[in-house]
Amino acid sequence: MRSMMDAGNDATYAGSLYVDADTADVDDMGTGVFENFLMSGRGVFTVLGLAVVVLVCAVAFMLPQAAADNGEDELVRYTVQPQETLWSYAQQVTPEGADIYATMKRIKRINHLSSDQLVVGQTLLVPQA
Repeated sequence: MRSMMDAGNDATYAGSLYVDADTADVDDMGTGVFENFLMSGRGVFTVLGLAVVVLVCAVAFMLPQAAADNGEDELVRYTVQPQETLWSYAQQVTPEGADIYATMKRIKRINHLSSDQLVVGQTLLVPQA
């Protein structure tokens, strides 16, 4: 692309354009949008830094939440039994006077459940009773 300058011609390179000093003609040497795209060192580090931040955030949100909300309760594995619903299980393990619905929400959050539907044989992580 710089052959006009290398050949000793009085052409000046300006981005993707060569300007001939004798005739003041402009010769478009590039057709692609990013053909002559150059980035400064600061720009490269900025782009790489943003990519790292996005990657770290993505990994942080994808990691399974295997711990309880406050870290005080241990989690145990529980296998869903026939005729059992999330409500019936939450009712069994919720201390008297506590909110059964809050227990259901917590079990759903810990296990990344999008609905209240359980399947016989399904294994759940639940707070130890």
